[in-house]
Amino acid sequence: MLRNFDLIAPEGYGELISGSEREYDYARIIARMRETGENPAKYDWYLKMVREGIPGSAGFGIGIERLTRYVAGLGAVWQATAFPKVPEWCPRERRTQCSGLSRGIDPLRARDGAAAAPSRPWTATG
Repeated sequence: MLRNFDLIAPEGYGELISGSEREYDYARIIARMRETGENPAKYDWYLKMVREGIPGSAGFGIGIERLTRYVAGLGAVWQATAFPKVPEWCPRERRTQCSGLSRGIDPLRARDGAAAAPSRPWTATG
């Protein structure tokens, strides 16, 4: 038996936190393997450790960017990332140095969550 949980945020924000408790009882592990048709011989190294005794353990993980997105009400996960990997993005003060400018891509629209669509052409002088 595996006990697990997920914290799902409303309004389409998705999974924020996930966790579980590991099964540590040898007999229950073997019974579950047989129920699912799994071959216990494939897991001999693990089952040996369980037979010798392992402590119960549990854990969870938080999607920091997802949680930040939900709390701040942002439209996309990348907006909550310290260093987003968004094509054609550059800070306002460096827009003339961005490669997308020659193709008419507005980095401010891309940074704000809108699609990086062609916009008015900017000159190299800004």
